[in-house]
Amino acid sequence: METSHLSPGTKFDLRINCEDDHYSVWVKENLIGIFKFRIPPDCVRAVLIQGDIQIHQIYQRDTPSRMAILCDEY
Repeated sequence: METSHLSPGTKFDLRINCEDDHYSVWVKENLIGIFKFRIPPDCVRAVLIQGDIQIHQIYQRDTPSRMAILCDEY
């Protein structure tokens, strides 16, 4: 996994993919984390994004057993 350096005011893409047994988190096309499920993905109803951040666009794409949430630009 690579680390991705971000600076204040820099635009970036964040992608959270729902895999078979974990979520993979990508920033600027770099894998920055893998998180094993603590609860079944079908039970997830919200995603919390916090900190000093401005979100301008969010895309959610559902497939039969996967969910991806894309936070585009910031």
